[in-house]
Amino acid sequence: REVSELSFHCLRHAFVSILKATGASEAVAMALAGHENKAISQHYTTLDESVLRAAVDKMPDVTGRAK
Repeated sequence: REVSELSFHCLRHAFVSILKATGASEAVAMALAGHENKAISQHYTTLDESVLRAAVDKMPDVTGRAK
């Protein structure tokens, strides 16, 4: 059997990661991917650094200092 770099597992991983990166909730991602629990859903999630940075940048300034 020849192994392809593009597998069902790879596509599922990308699907879940993209869903979550675009703001879909954990429940929505789980339902669409068919995951039965959060641990499996989280295993299939990889968030790019830019997505994490954008989330942090949206947080309010709780120090009271202007940016």
